[in-house]
Order: sequence, then structure tokens, then C-alpha cells
Amino acid sequence: MESLENLLKTEKPSAIFLQETKLGRAGRIKTPSSVSLYTWYELHRTKTAEKGKGGGGIALGVMNCLEPSWISEGDDNVEALAVEIWVNSFPIRLICGYGPHEYDPKDRKDKFWEYIEKEVTNSKNYGQEQIL
Repeated sequence: MESLENLLKTEKPSAIFLQETKLGRAGRIKTPSSVSLYTWYELHRTKTAEKGKGGGGIALGVMNCLEPSWISEGDDNVEALAVEIWVNSFPIRLICGYGPHEYDPKDRKDKFWEYIEKEVTNSKNYGQEQIL
């Protein structure tokens, strides 16, 4: 957490994507900057995950001034989540994911890429709705 706090204070990223958090449950990202300036979205594997509960975990922190809102998340086998932010009245979708390994089953790989494709398509369609 000290390294994260140092990064947030010195670099002041608008968004930060973390993989392999290994925190086990949501709500454990707590540093002065992360609590006061960022909204955090997290995904952790459950005990029913094919790969088991241990390890893994992804998180996406977004500065509150970008009005972040949760869009969707994968599951134990699709380790990904999507958040939307607004920049100059324009929506931008952020996707944080931990892609399957080369040795993972084809079904797991397919589900991950289907999730990514769905989010990209939904984002494009949302933008078109706003223009019309």
C-alpha cells in the first residue's frame, strides 16, 4: 500500500489499472489518496473459480472528478471489469482485464474475448446513440 500511495501522490494518474492484487476481497485498497481522491472497482475470484480462490484479483481506480460509474464485470473465469468516465461531456469506457494464459482452455479464452468485444460494441453503440 505504501508503493501505491507514493504512486498516487507523485504521479496523480487519472486512472490506474491493477492486476494480481491478491487482496482476496473488495475494500482493502486503503491509502490516504486512494480513499479521498479515487473510486475503486475490484474483482476477486471466489472459491468456485476454475483456478481457485487464491491469487488473481484486478482493480481499477478512477479519480472522482471524472465521474466514474460501474458498467459491468466478468466472473471467476472472465477476469475483467468495465467503468465509464466522462471527459469534456464525452463518455470513455475503461476496461481492466487479466487475459487468459496460453495454456488455459479454449472456452475460457473465448469467454474473455467475448466480454471484451461486447464492451467495445456497447461503447460504440452508446456513442452513436448520443450523436443521433
